[in-house]
Amino acid sequence: MIITMGDSLEYMKTISNKHFDIIITSPPYNMNLRLNKKNDGYISRQIVPEISTKYDNFSDNLSMDDYEEFLYNNLVEMIRISNLTFLNIQSITGNKRAVLKVMGRLNEYVKEIIIWNKVNSQPSIQSNILNSQFEFLYVFGDNPISRMFTHVNFNRGTLSNVWDIKKSRSKIKGHKASYP
Repeated sequence: MIITMGDSLEYMKTISNKHFDIIITSPPYNMNLRLNKKNDGYISRQIVPEISTKYDNFSDNLSMDDYEEFLYNNLVEMIRISNLTFLNIQSITGNKRAVLKVMGRLNEYVKEIIIWNKVNSQPSIQSNILNSQFEFLYVFGDNPISRMFTHVNFNRGTLSNVWDIKKSRSKIKGHKASYP
């Protein structure tokens, strides 16, 4: 096993096309970008360790345009270097517009969309906001014009695009955003 520390985007640029069979990623969700008091623009939320700090060295509050470019540039490289790329992301205030713009820009590479149903919804911090019970897994690559996967092992009718997997607490110290 080789572990490389550094900027993942810069490192991916050194890797040859389709080097990996699969990449599974869950980038920061930009959860610290919030609506301003007038609800007509965005502001950076005060960083509160108990609520909004998921990463030790990343504030998770890029502008919407910067987040879009961050996500797009990383996905372009992942799609280039792997046969299949799974992007796990939840639609929230701080990323929703950027994620949808990126999906539009990369629509020709989207093979499938899977819903991760976390079984129990996470209560919203504020009133009048729906509780969140699912996240998206966007699948890119492997002849995206077809929904059929190659090099897999499941029979017709045996695997749904809604996955019921109960969310669990992170067991990784310093990484509160891990998933099962």
